[in-house]
Parts: sequence; C-alpha cells; structure tokens
Amino acid sequence: MLGAILGLAGLLAGFAMLFANTSGVATVLDQSMRRNAIDAMDGIVKTARPILAAAVLVEEAHLAGLAVEAEASDAITAVRDLVVRLDPLAAPWSSSTAAALAVIRADAEQVADHLELGDLADALTIMDSLAGHVSTAAEALFREANDIDTEMALLSDDLGVLLEGTRFMVGLVLPGVGVWLFWVSLSRRQRRETLEAARRTNDAIIASRRSLIASISHELRTPLTSLVGFADELRDRHSELIERERTELCDIIAQQALVADRLAEDLITAARLDAEGLSVQLRPVDLRVTVEAVARSFGWGVRADVQIQVSGEGSATADRHHVSHILRLLLTNAFEHGGEQIVLAITNAADRSIVSVRDNGVGLPVPADRLFTAFETGTSDSGRTKPLGLGLSIARSLARLMSGDIKYHRENGTTSFDLILPAADPTQRPPTPGPHRLPPEPSRHLISDV
Repeated sequence: MLGAILGLAGLLAGFAMLFANTSGVATVLDQSMRRNAIDAMDGIVKTARPILAAAVLVEEAHLAGLAVEAEASDAITAVRDLVVRLDPLAAPWSSSTAAALAVIRADAEQVADHLELGDLADALTIMDSLAGHVSTAAEALFREANDIDTEMALLSDDLGVLLEGTRFMVGLVLPGVGVWLFWVSLSRRQRRETLEAARRTNDAIIASRRSLIASISHELRTPLTSLVGFADELRDRHSELIERERTELCDIIAQQALVADRLAEDLITAARLDAEGLSVQLRPVDLRVTVEAVARSFGWGVRADVQIQVSGEGSATADRHHVSHILRLLLTNAFEHGGEQIVLAITNAADRSIVSVRDNGVGLPVPADRLFTAFETGTSDSGRTKPLGLGLSIARSLARLMSGDIKYHRENGTTSFDLILPAADPTQRPPTPGPHRLPPEPSRHLISDV
C-alpha cells in the first residue's frame, strides 16, 4: 500500500512538472513571436524616413515636370503601404511603443495626403519632425526587445530547472510505478495461487470423503450381507437343519457381527481421537492374559492356515481395553498381509514392556514412512474399493495415549510391529480380567509355548 501511495504521489508530481514545463514552453514561444514582431517592426520603422523622403523627391520632380504622373502615384502608394504596416495593434506592444508607432503612422498618413494635394511644403515640414519620431519609436522597440530578451533568459533558466526536475521525477516515478505494478501483479498471482490451492484442497477433501464413504459402505456391506443372509437361512429353514448346521450358521452370524462391531469400534475410536475425547484408565495389565485372549478371538478367522504363537510374560501400566484394541488391530493387519506364521512375543526392557507382533509374510504395500498415516492403504487393484486404512493409525494413537508407542521394522523376511508400553509397578498385581466377549475355548490358530 505504501509503495502504491508513493508511486501515485510521484506520478502526480511528474504530471505537475510536465504541466509546468508545457506552460513555460508556451510562454517562451509567445515571447519569441513578440521578439520577431519587434525585429520586423524595427525594420519597418527604419525604412519609414527613406520611403517618405523618396516620395517627397518624386513629387517635387513631378511638379517640376521631371517625373511622370505614374511615378508620383507609385511613390504615394508606397507611403500608403507603409501606413498599413505601421499598425500599432499588429502585436501586443507596450503602451510607449504603440504610441511611438502611432505618431510615425500619423506622419506618414499626413505626408501621403499632402503629396496627393501637391502640398510639398507641408509634407517637408512633417519630414522635419519625422526623424525625432522614428528615433523615439526605435528606442521604444529596443527597450521592449531588451525586456523580452531578459524575460526569455530567465524563462530559459527556469525551464532548465524544470527539465532537470522532470528528469529527476521521471527517474523517481518510473521505478516507483514499476515497483507498484510488480506488487499488484505479484499480489494477483499470489491470490490466484491461493485460490487454486484452496480449490485443489477442496477437491481432495471431496474426493477423500467420497472414498471414505465408499470404503465404509464396502466394509460394512460384507458382514451385514452375511448377517442378513445367514439369519434368514436360519429362520426360514430352522426345522430342516440339523443341530450341527444350526451351530455353524450361528457361528458365522456371530463372526460377521463381530466384524461389523469391530469396524464400528474403529470408526468411533478414530472420531474420539480426533476430538481428543477418548478416556484412558491406566492400571496394571497382565500382557500374557490379554494377548492370549485377543489371539483366541481369531478362532473364527477366515485363514485356516495361520498359526499364532504366544511367548513370554510381562505386565504394563495401561488401559486393558485399549491394549486389546491395539493387539486386535495388529493381528488383523498380520492376518491380511502376513504369512502363515504369526508370533506374539512379550519381552521386558528396563522400564518398558514390549509386545511384538511378527509374521513371515511379504510385507505391507505401503511405504514405511506412511504406514501410520490415517486412510493410507497403498496401492489397490483397479476397480476394487480400498479398505479404510485406519488400523495402524488408531493403534499408534492409542499407544501414545498411554505414554507408549508402536515401532515397525522388517528384517530377514520378517515383519514386526512392537507395542511399547510403560512397565507395571512390580508391587502391584494386575487385576483378574473380566469376561471376554468371545468363548474362552482355545483358538484353532493359537499355539502357546507354555
């Protein structure tokens, strides 16, 4: 804004200088015209006496019979022409110059009149006073020319100053205007870039929202479709089914209900983490009991080839529900992307307890630096809806909520996620866990080393 004001002020000053220069040049031109008129009139005045004297001599010769009538007439005509050229209003003379010219003009008119009447004596009388009148007019013209010369010299000096000032102002204004125009152009470009960035961000949010809705719909549709289908089958053919078939249908319904429940829990947890509204109840937690309970909940997993091995003992100061949630997310990730061997190893290091979830799979399709980013799902096959990509992000957020963390590393063909939690006070005994929502019978996947 300051640059714009300075540029505008400089521009106005430049216009003022230019106007002053234009006015000064006009004055110089006007005075030059007056000076030329004075020089021309001075020449006329200086020829007045010779013209009048020649006319008198011609008339005298005519009266003496030495000149013809035509010659006398031409001489008088020359005097009349002189009268016309001695017009005191031909230029803006000073009052003294105009008066002196008027006297000479009157003398010339009287001489012409007397010569036409043949009154040579009166014409000669006027000629006697003409010399003084011509001298007076010449002096007046000289004074006026001198005044004009002086004024033009002063104007030239002023014009020189104005021209220098104009050059200075132009040198000041043009860079200022250039800076202002550059600032305006830069501001407009930055505004366009800001609007374009906002548009791209908005488009990305809309696309992400659509993708999220599609993913949630896809994730929910599978278990809900199974729930409705098998529930209808159980209701419609209940009497036709044998006990084993009814049990299998109930198991499948329970499994799909658990999948939908876990998805809803993940979404609720993610929302509460964003709103910082998730509570934590830190107590001693028996990690061995918790790990086995979570591993047992995968007894109805879809991959029958997977074996889960649990090793080690330990306890941590944490929220048991959140620990179970984290382990369930890490195990789900291992089931989906890992190999047939999954190891849950509990170790203790100083004031930390660590639960490592390892598998011998090919690894994750997501770069390591984006593994814990929400909604990061890596690449997917064309035409397939991506999963939510919330699991690892929720797991790390829950761990950090309990003053812990999750670390990832892959080494020698093994993928490992390490849940690191503060170790429990050895003087405090972990409470006996409450009833688990799944049957306590051993999972077909679970292999205990103890």
